[in-house]
Amino acid sequence: TVTVVDRATTVAEGASGANGAQLGYSLISSAGTSTLRSLLMRDPTLRFHPRLDAQQWKWTLARLRAGRAPGMTATMMAIARLAELSREFLEPLIEGEGIACHFTRGGRLLLYADADWFAKARLDAEYQATRGLHLRALTAEQCFHHEPALEAIVKRIAGGIFASNDAVADCGAFCAQLAQLLAHRGVEFTLGRAIDRFDVVNGEVRALIASDASTPNGSAPVRADAYVLAAGAQSSALAATAGIKLPICAVKGYSITVKPHDAPLPRIPITDTRRQLAFVPLGDRVRVSGF
Repeated sequence: TVTVVDRATTVAEGASGANGAQLGYSLISSAGTSTLRSLLMRDPTLRFHPRLDAQQWKWTLARLRAGRAPGMTATMMAIARLAELSREFLEPLIEGEGIACHFTRGGRLLLYADADWFAKARLDAEYQATRGLHLRALTAEQCFHHEPALEAIVKRIAGGIFASNDAVADCGAFCAQLAQLLAHRGVEFTLGRAIDRFDVVNGEVRALIASDASTPNGSAPVRADAYVLAAGAQSSALAATAGIKLPICAVKGYSITVKPHDAPLPRIPITDTRRQLAFVPLGDRVRVSGF
């Protein structure tokens, strides 16, 4: 028997509700040094707010070290294999259960306006393609062939990277319908109840201590034989109450979903790498995400 405890009152109320909607399996990179370079160059798509927070600085230094580590290639390939396992599980689930979430295969296109940046991206893509990732460099004309909606800006494109294995899905719709399927199979959802901490005795989790307005002290234990922690950006703080250190730092992004009236919808997801904006078709709408 399975019980899901969530502080939100509905599923997908957090980041899953309106994320970028891209199922990106192939584009794996070590962004530690490039992120630092972007910050130093005052990249308008990135904001970093330094705080007197030891965890933030530990995470930042660990990220930079990881990006320069000798074993980074092996790490990237391990992430790529994990992404492929995700694809092998997720896509048959969506299709087999008939989950209506605008799931569409067709690849993903990253556009580069700067020739030097495109040259570097092409070298990375060619190398990763030799390791089994589904990436291919395209000329501006080939980008237009894949996506006719680019006709008005094709002359401003230096080139593109096409990830042929990638797909699209509305994460919020997927989560909502998955919860319904699980509930029909006996999973109990306890929503609107926050987990305060793990109750640990002699290195073993004895219970979850959850907020409960019906109890005198406002909290009550939730006991189980096993616990799965899947709390997104809050996972680090909760894991710490069980003595587990997770190097997780939250990143904030923004999205808007619109129905264009006087512009063609893209057929496939497009990412403007200069502005770090993604344009993803979801039925008759497009989701724009970034910053």
